[in-house]
Amino acid sequence: MPGRIIASSLSPLQVRLEVSENHILYTESRWAPLADCRQAEKEFELTSSEHPPVLLRNGSPDDAAAISGLILEAQASFSFHEYSVQGRTLMAQLCSADALRNYLERGDCYRVAFSGGQLIGVIGIREGNHIAHNFVDAQHHQRGISGRLWREARAACLAGTLSSGKPGTFTLQASSYAIPVYVRWGFVQTASAIDQNGIVSTPMQLTISDAITTRGAITDDRDWLVKLRSSTMDPHLLASGLKPDQAEHQAMVVADFESIAILCVGSERVGMCKVIRTQSPWKLVQIQVVPSLQGIGIGEGVVTGMLRDADKAGVPVELNVLKVNPAQHLYQRLGFDIVADRGSALTMRYTPEAV
Repeated sequence: MPGRIIASSLSPLQVRLEVSENHILYTESRWAPLADCRQAEKEFELTSSEHPPVLLRNGSPDDAAAISGLILEAQASFSFHEYSVQGRTLMAQLCSADALRNYLERGDCYRVAFSGGQLIGVIGIREGNHIAHNFVDAQHHQRGISGRLWREARAACLAGTLSSGKPGTFTLQASSYAIPVYVRWGFVQTASAIDQNGIVSTPMQLTISDAITTRGAITDDRDWLVKLRSSTMDPHLLASGLKPDQAEHQAMVVADFESIAILCVGSERVGMCKVIRTQSPWKLVQIQVVPSLQGIGIGEGVVTGMLRDADKAGVPVELNVLKVNPAQHLYQRLGFDIVADRGSALTMRYTPEAV
């Protein structure tokens, strides 16, 4: 039975997509450069001598054909064998250039990656919390492109949804091939694989504040911890009339290094907490969350867990916080009282009821 052409596109990606009784195949496929790469918002280098630099930017309706081609080619390579013929045909329609253009025109969050003028990666998040597309060209796997796209799109979505009742929860429907990637990102399976009109996928979800795990800090974390401290503390120091000092940041990271817990979501580092528990009161020295993930309950969850431990041990907890740092309001809400005014900072104390 001859193949039936159900989708095609011209520049920038020329594709002919045919459906046979058993599979989808491409009879023609070639890339053409996109002129609007010059409009990129951000550029970064990925360490590789084999590939040109990778450029990230927001997707636009002009990218629809290229995105469609990338998605369908990846689906054909990694997912279509799990679908029925009906499912393959439906997926081709759902991921057509026209369909992608509609999503982009209505303002869904799409982040794209280019290398050498060619589209090599895309992530699409609809309605601020559902990952609809996440694909990287097979020749560029294992370069960290997908993770970078996810972090940037996630940050954009969180910035736009913190006030709309979606505090850091994301959902998706994963192919079996992609499940290990999402597990590394901290997603968990919420149901068994389902078949919807011949498309087989597994529902997964991530609520970032609920997915936090901790581990001890290691030497390889030190540079990251200095950057984290600088990114989270420098604005407050400047607002307090104090000068940020990299040497001081480094010294603060090294001090009591064994007391640092690295906060993770999946395999990604998202923050740190340093609590000295070898004295009474315990000392909450630092708690810092990467700026793009602040405000969704990560810090509150970590401090609440630490206070539960303090309640069980019957030990008070003290901390110092800059007066300009809004975190002091969180500490007050969790039961800390101001016990000393130190000029630009406050000393706060939590006292378990049993003490």
